[in-house]
Amino acid sequence: MATLKVAYACAWWRPVATTWSGSSAGMMRALDARPDVDLRRVDAQHGIGASTGMAVLGRLRGYGNWKSSSPSRQLTDARVRRRVDSLDVDAVVGVGDVETLAGPPTFFYQDANLSVLRAHRDVLEEHAPALVRFPSGRLDQLVAEQRAAYAAAAGVLSFSQWFADWLVEHDGVPRDRVHVVGGGLHGPPAQRALETRGPGGKSVLFVGREFVRKGGDLVVAAVEQLRASGSGDFTLTVVGPPKWPLPGPVPEWVDFRGEVPAGEVRQMWADHDIFAMPTWYEPYGLVFLEARAAGVPALGRAAYCMPELVPDSAGKLIAPEGGVDAVAEQLLAISEDCGLFVSAAEESDAVRAGRTWEAVADRVVRSIRDGID
Repeated sequence: MATLKVAYACAWWRPVATTWSGSSAGMMRALDARPDVDLRRVDAQHGIGASTGMAVLGRLRGYGNWKSSSPSRQLTDARVRRRVDSLDVDAVVGVGDVETLAGPPTFFYQDANLSVLRAHRDVLEEHAPALVRFPSGRLDQLVAEQRAAYAAAAGVLSFSQWFADWLVEHDGVPRDRVHVVGGGLHGPPAQRALETRGPGGKSVLFVGREFVRKGGDLVVAAVEQLRASGSGDFTLTVVGPPKWPLPGPVPEWVDFRGEVPAGEVRQMWADHDIFAMPTWYEPYGLVFLEARAAGVPALGRAAYCMPELVPDSAGKLIAPEGGVDAVAEQLLAISEDCGLFVSAAEESDAVRAGRTWEAVADRVVRSIRDGID
C-alpha cells in the first residue's frame, strides 16, 4: 500500500504538549510513528507578538476567545495555505479550530463545534460564559462559515458518535463523510486494586482546571451534604485549579492538590474509589476514559457524549439539569454498589488496550484513505 502523505495542521498552545488537553500531540505522535504515513507538521499558531495584539483587540471587541475574530482566522488560514502549498501531500488534517481548506482533500478532527455552542448558549452563559462571548451576530456568522467549510471538506473525524450524529442532524454533513475515530489515553493510569480496596468506598476524586464548568462546586457541596447527613466519612481530592476556587478555607475533608502534572494525576487513581465530574459542558472528556482504565467508577452528566464514555457498567449519570442533590444521591449510590465496582475493575484492562492513540490513528488513516479514493 502506498505511503499516505498527510499535512497535520494545528494551532499549538504554549507549551505544545498542553494543546487541546494533549490530544493534538497524542494524535500527531501516533500518526508520525506509522510506517505507512509520511506526516508533515503545519504550525498554524500565531507568533507571540501577533497573538498578544489580537488578544487585546479581541477582548476590546467583545470576544471571549480572540481566536474567533476575523483577523485571527484570516491569519491562520493564510499560514496554513502557504505551508500546504509548499508540500506534496495527499490530504490535510485540520485539528480543533483549524478549519482551513487548503487545496488537497481536507479532514477536520473535532469533538464539538460552534453550532453546539450556540444550541447550548443558555447553559454556557451561566457556567462558562467566556465560551459564548461574541460580538453581536458573530456567532451566527461563524456557524455559517463553519457549515460552508464542512460542505467543501472531504470529511470530519469525530471524537464521538454523539458529535457525529450532531453534524448530520444539525449541520447537514452527509453521513458518509463523518467518521467516528475517538480519542486516546495519554498514558496508562494506575489501577484501583479491587482485591485490597474492596467493592465500595467513599474517597472521591475531582479533576478539572475549569472548576465551575466541570461541576467542581457541585461535588464539594454534595460531599459536604453526605457527611452532614451521616451517610459516611466521604473525602474529596480536588485537582486542577491553581488556587482554592471557593469562598472560605479548604474544608478539612478536602485534599486540595491544585495544579498537578498529568503523569502524577495518572498515579492518583489507585488511591480513590469514585471519580466525580458532573460537568455542564464536556464535548468529550478524556478523563472519563482514564477513570475507566483505572477501574474507578465515575459520575458524569447525561449530556453530550458522556453516556458513551460512562456506560452503566462503569458509573452513573445525573440528569442534564441535575444539581447538588442529584450529585449527592449518585455518589452515595455508587459508593454502595458492589457490582459496579466489580464491573468497572473487570473492564479496565480492555479500556487500557483499546483506547490508545495508536488505535485512533488506525481509524484516522482508514477514514482518510476511504475519503480520497
